[in-house]
Amino acid sequence: VLECAALAEPGFRMDPERLAACRQRQQSLINHATRRSWLDFFEANAEFHELLAGASGNRFMLKAVQEQNRLRRISDLSDYPLVNVERLRESCQEHLAMLDAIERGRPKEAALLMRAHLQGASDILEKRVAGKLGC
Repeated sequence: VLECAALAEPGFRMDPERLAACRQRQQSLINHATRRSWLDFFEANAEFHELLAGASGNRFMLKAVQEQNRLRRISDLSDYPLVNVERLRESCQEHLAMLDAIERGRPKEAALLMRAHLQGASDILEKRVAGKLGC
């Protein structure tokens, strides 16, 4: 919800250098993803979501996403044995699609992609909690 709202903020401005660095990190994870890269993925994922919140120009959105990432780090560590490398790659590809939309000046498209991305993650978590799926 926060990132979708961040993309809709009138002051949303993405630093091209930070976008390029984020893109490079996401692509590197796609190319080199392994179970051992889970922590790298977590950090890159947190960086991506914080980048979007920060680009909103709204410090409260950024602080909320940072806190969410801090809490997720604790809970996600317990899921490490269940890491699905292909899902890590898919998530990075979804991030790249959002960065593409932002780069094209289409924040509404990026927000729709973000909503689908977050819903997909929520669906996976719901299935895992119900015992129907690994990560």
